[in-house]
Amino acid sequence: MHAVARTPSSEFINRLVDAWPDNGHLVMSARVADGFDRINDHLTRQQAACLSAADLSFTPDEVKLLAHERRSLELTDTDARQLVETMDGWPLGVSLVLNSPNGFNALNTSGRNQVFDFLTRQVLVQQPAAAQKLLMGLSTFTVIEPDLCAEVLETANLRKKLRKLVDNSLFITEAGPDNYQYHQLFREFLQTSLKETDSELFYGLHGKAAAKYEALGQYEPAIEHFLTARNYDAAAALIRRIGEKLFRQGRWTSLNSWIERLPESIRTSSVDIELLHAQSLVHTGEPSQAGQIITTILLDDTRPLDKVTKARALYTRSSACRLLGQRDQSRLDAEVAAGLLEGNDSQNGLMGDISARLGFLHFDKADFALAMRYLKTAQEQFNKVFDQNNLASVNNGLGGIYKSFGNLSQASTYYEYARQGFTKTGNIGKLAMVLCNIAFIQHKNGLYEQTIDTLNEAEEKAKTAGYRRFEANIALAFGEVYRDLDQPDRSISSFEKALTIAREIQEANYVSYAKAGIGETLRIVGNYDQANFWTREALAQAELEKQPYEISLFKLQLATINNNQCKYHEASMALNEVYKYFLKIGDLDALARTCFANAIASFNQKNYDATNQWLTWMIGHIENLGYDDFVVIEGGRNTLLVQYAAARDIGNRYFERLMERIKQKRQQFSTVREKTAVPVRLTQLQSFGFNETRVILDGQAVTEQAWRSNRAKELFFFLLNNPGKSTEDIASQLWPEMPPAKATSNFHINLFRARRATSPGIIIQENGRYYFSPEVDFYYDVNEFEEKLRGISQLAPEERSRIVERLTELYKGSFMPGFDGEWIDQKRFELENKYLKLLFEMVGYYAKSGRMDKVVALVEKVLDTDRDDDEVYYQGIQAYLALGDSLSASHLYKRYLSNLKELDAEPEPRIENLIGNLSIN
Repeated sequence: MHAVARTPSSEFINRLVDAWPDNGHLVMSARVADGFDRINDHLTRQQAACLSAADLSFTPDEVKLLAHERRSLELTDTDARQLVETMDGWPLGVSLVLNSPNGFNALNTSGRNQVFDFLTRQVLVQQPAAAQKLLMGLSTFTVIEPDLCAEVLETANLRKKLRKLVDNSLFITEAGPDNYQYHQLFREFLQTSLKETDSELFYGLHGKAAAKYEALGQYEPAIEHFLTARNYDAAAALIRRIGEKLFRQGRWTSLNSWIERLPESIRTSSVDIELLHAQSLVHTGEPSQAGQIITTILLDDTRPLDKVTKARALYTRSSACRLLGQRDQSRLDAEVAAGLLEGNDSQNGLMGDISARLGFLHFDKADFALAMRYLKTAQEQFNKVFDQNNLASVNNGLGGIYKSFGNLSQASTYYEYARQGFTKTGNIGKLAMVLCNIAFIQHKNGLYEQTIDTLNEAEEKAKTAGYRRFEANIALAFGEVYRDLDQPDRSISSFEKALTIAREIQEANYVSYAKAGIGETLRIVGNYDQANFWTREALAQAELEKQPYEISLFKLQLATINNNQCKYHEASMALNEVYKYFLKIGDLDALARTCFANAIASFNQKNYDATNQWLTWMIGHIENLGYDDFVVIEGGRNTLLVQYAAARDIGNRYFERLMERIKQKRQQFSTVREKTAVPVRLTQLQSFGFNETRVILDGQAVTEQAWRSNRAKELFFFLLNNPGKSTEDIASQLWPEMPPAKATSNFHINLFRARRATSPGIIIQENGRYYFSPEVDFYYDVNEFEEKLRGISQLAPEERSRIVERLTELYKGSFMPGFDGEWIDQKRFELENKYLKLLFEMVGYYAKSGRMDKVVALVEKVLDTDRDDDEVYYQGIQAYLALGDSLSASHLYKRYLSNLKELDAEPEPRIENLIGNLSIN
């Protein structure tokens, strides 16, 4: 049922609802729900559902699907979002655009005309002349406030008329208490129509609206209307009047938009407007253009500047130069600006700006003590003028200094002060900046979900403010979080986004950090050559910009890559150098990371004294830091070191607890991927005893040189086959000919060598007996062979056949070739007998079932191990003949005769009979 008006429809609907049966369904559409009391009662009791226009509006995903299914168009997320925003999700409008000849591109060409033509034919011309005039007049306003609009349009009873427009669904809705708003596209259509049909009225209404808003003190809409009315002098006057206040609120995009819409003659005639433009450009990521504007002002002899204006200009250029990486010029401009204001007590605000700039410049150089002094000075100066916005900026900077010292609790306090300040002043651009810093604290404490939520909020605010610089910074932060969450693809994508934005806004510092971020993520996934390339790119950028802190950070990263590439000596030398620098500036986070990297290098060089020392120092730095989540992440990538430290009880069980945390993190990641919990172990150990003696630890083969002696390797394999043996048991088995004391001494020497070849934490002792650590993800081909063999007799024939195929793959040759010893000979004989027995059984089974292809395959396997069994030759020759392969039968018979000759024996008659008249050359 469709209700076209509230009366008498409402009375009828109310009665209908009262009489409607419980098992019936009533669907009603109406432009408004007011007056339908019974329907509203049901809605209140949640006995009915209501779909509004907003519910029916298209979402970006729905637009993408519609474009694909109806027009075979593949829209990007950005295109779909733009179309939804332009059309306010209006289904018909979206369809008109997509069905236009140019598809999505029609938003800027003929498709928009097609939509406008539809609105003209189906909406505007269908209204009475008075209603058309009212509709076009109201389109002057972004937000329709009845009293103000009635005054500008000189019309009476406007509220009643607005109510009627709403009831008639003429693309106008109530946006709040006593104000209305057009559908965005409909307002644009009406404005275009008004300008084309009566341009004088168009400009006149905007001029009257501007004057009214200015009189009411609503300066921002006043500026917009003055600009649209082409009253540029009035617009420029208002920009000069309120521009500084809006700048402090982070309204940089709006300021740039207004100033750039002014004619050049008006824009360049006012130094104040040009300075405001340059300041805003700095914050929207266009420092180069800002620097050009300021330099032009400073070099213009026809417009002499007073000291305060010149200081403002130099301060603004200092900001631009800092972002462009020209830090020496930035510092020089700030210092000259400070000199111009010396003794001028009336300029505390500007002096605070300059002091803060110098503080941030010293922060960039990692001169934290001097940075702190300048920022504290700026804090005092801003307090004198009650400048909450700049106080918030200083608090954010102080938070950064304490963060670098590793004092996260103090940093968090200052960041919270900054957040409150920017929230109070409405500076959403700077609020995005401090939210990103708060996310850093959350990230360091392992609060990943909170970190992502905070970064999403920061990104939204940065985009709203047009703060491109911090869009880049937020993308960098996302890259680090996704890397720690083991999502390398998303990490690299975030870093690439940061790199793109940083290049666009000419932010050299962020360019280097983005490159380093890509390098670190590539290191994590094992692409060391590419990791080296990107990190060296970042280092070269930092060296070009003369940034000692970043240079040391990137050298630390390169040393970590060297560790991964087994260049431990080279890594140690670089790490010792950067450790001294970080010790000098007091960066606890970097110091702890450097200690751990140095411990890795020392551990892999078998320098355990140095390993112990670096790990002890790392724990000391962590205690001062108050967080160590990065050790969980890096420890998970260097588990042998962690197991070694736990076995040595370095740091009073710190590493034992760390092992549990690493397992929990891996469990968390695996549960997310697999949807079910899976066992988590720290180290992968693969050992192979058939036809070789090979050990692979975390993907790296243990070399013969590493074992130092075959006895160490034999001991390792003895424990693989005989876990839980005591020192006496092992010594007596491996050195039975020696006195007990000498055998025990040999055991300890070779145990040390075996641990050194693999890892000290791999072989552990419990209650005087030796085992492999339960933290090891353990594989041994002999174990798999014996486990599968034990249960094979219980299996059905077909399943047995499948297992036999796996067992023949495993048994590549005799056990531990090249090694001698009573226990080895016994194990070798035992495994060979089990293998041959199984093969004999399966040959008989396949022969009886007529599967001769399987028979010949197994016969060849048996003969590789035992050439002396006549039954095997008989079955093999018989199978070849059954398959019609007389040539292979002849070759096998020749092998049989050759073997008999070596044994000086005669062939069996049954084999001779089998061959019969087969020609043997």
